[in-house]
Amino acid sequence: MRIVIALALVIVLGAAYPAPCQPTYPDRWPENTDKVIVQPDLVYGTGGGRELKLALISPRHGKGPFPAVVFIHGGGWRAGSPYHFSRQARILAEKGYIGACIEYRLSPEALFPGAIEDVKCAVRWLRAHASQYRVNAKKIGVSGGSAGGHLSLLAG
Repeated sequence: MRIVIALALVIVLGAAYPAPCQPTYPDRWPENTDKVIVQPDLVYGTGGGRELKLALISPRHGKGPFPAVVFIHGGGWRAGSPYHFSRQARILAEKGYIGACIEYRLSPEALFPGAIEDVKCAVRWLRAHASQYRVNAKKIGVSGGSAGGHLSLLAG
């Protein structure tokens, strides 16, 4: 009985306090630095009658073309923010990659396959504008977390 009470207490106390390792997400794009250039609010397409935007975070120095990674946020296909992967995009940009953090239509706005259509549109936009943004059109990857991971797999 003591074990059951101890486990119940651990569960109750654990639920009452947020885990110290809970991720916190930025709510804005990183600043331009001497290493990276941040280009927010680039329209990559339209869906459901509205503009879809992405942010490119790219190396400040170097001629390119640079390999790119499209970052797709999670949120159960109904929430989330393209800011979620801005830190990772900045870190990659400092190492010679371009990070593209995209928004996509969420499930309240567009049912399946709307989100994956938006992801594919973003990849096509990157290829079409590769020379303008110093992207290596033959080296574009996708990455995401949770629902974004699912969309990454579908894009593959």
